[in-house]
This record gives sequence, structure tokens and C-alpha cells, in this order.
Amino acid sequence: MQIGRGSGSKAIEIPLLLIVPMLVAYVVALELSRDTLDIVVEDKNVVMGSEDSSDPTSKWLVYTSNEVFSVAGDWTRGEFYAGERFAELKPGNGYRVQVAGWRVPPINWYRKIVRIEPHASGGN
Repeated sequence: MQIGRGSGSKAIEIPLLLIVPMLVAYVVALELSRDTLDIVVEDKNVVMGSEDSSDPTSKWLVYTSNEVFSVAGDWTRGEFYAGERFAELKPGNGYRVQVAGWRVPPINWYRKIVRIEPHASGGN
């Protein structure tokens, strides 16, 4: 009797061989997209997903004079407190923020604010 790999293990290996490199590439690309900006918050808003149960998502959006950002968790660095970061932001105040990601208008992707520091620009 030979104990070895069954045909079922191939069904697991092939997706892993595809998924793992894609995930690594995404994390590397996300790190390369990071930027530090000085912003003044003009407004902020929570945009709820559609009311049907197929889209339970919402976005925490921050409006500046140059760009709209979302506030999101940074799972690649183990930081998940987006709600607290969103609550910190006050319209009229200036912040130094670290952003990551890309703006893709057709699918409503915004660069994400992943870190916030108070900054002297803007009103206080």
C-alpha cells in the first residue's frame, strides 16, 4: 500500500500557486503606492451601499480641495481601526496623512488614508 498524494491535493495546489503570487504582488504594489500628503479636510461623509442585501458596503469619504479619499483599515500592516481614524478627522483642520492605493473612477476606488497625524496647515 502506497501512502501518497491523492488527486485532491492537486486541486488545492493549483489555486494556491495562482493566489499566493497575486496576493504578494498586490501587497508589494500597495506598499509602492504609499505617499505622505498634507491635507485640509473640507468635509467628510459616510456613503452607504445600496439598500438591498447584495451590497452591504459603506465608504468613509474625506473631501479635500484636490482629491477625495476613503478611510480604510490597512490589513497589510495589521491596522484595522479605520472608524477611529475617520472620527479623528475634523473639517477645517489640517493633517499629514499616509495614503495607499489608487484612484479608479469607473469602480469608485479612492486612495485610502491609512495613517493620520495632526498638522499645522488649515484651521485648528
